[in-house]
Amino acid sequence: MVFPSIVSHVLSNVLAACELPLCGISGKWVEPGRLFPFIWKNVRMNIEIVEGRYAVCRLDDPSGVAEVFWHTDGPVFVAKSHEEVSLICRSDDVPGSAAQVEDGWAMMRLPDPLDFALVGVIARITAILSEAQIPVVVASTYLTDYILVKTDRLSEAAMALRSGEFSVVLARRR
Repeated sequence: MVFPSIVSHVLSNVLAACELPLCGISGKWVEPGRLFPFIWKNVRMNIEIVEGRYAVCRLDDPSGVAEVFWHTDGPVFVAKSHEEVSLICRSDDVPGSAAQVEDGWAMMRLPDPLDFALVGVIARITAILSEAQIPVVVASTYLTDYILVKTDRLSEAAMALRSGEFSVVLARRR
């Protein structure tokens, strides 16, 4: 079978070229980090709509986070900086200690893990939503990226993403 050996040969030459500050491919000079970002654009990526309604919260007292974190059904995100502790969780699970709550978010996720070297997927999603004037909140775990949009804009967001290179479907229960 010739095809795998050709691919192997081409990839080994490209990877060898990446050790240089600039790489020549098809007569064009590109930075090494920009060699493979185009690959995802040739595939219609799935985005799943996660069931439920979510809230983005600022906490003065983070003591309620542990209970939300371990006892909620669905993704939970906690972030801490010098100025604040933030929490993203299901609206029904917002702790009473929340100082501010921005409720009414719908959650979407990229169900397949993205390689850390892949460039531009989240940027493309947010660009499409920005063009449609849809505000977003983005959160990530090691394996999964999440995009939150206001619940009343979810249908509009799904249509905008479908008109791009994404397929938007309801998530399977995990």
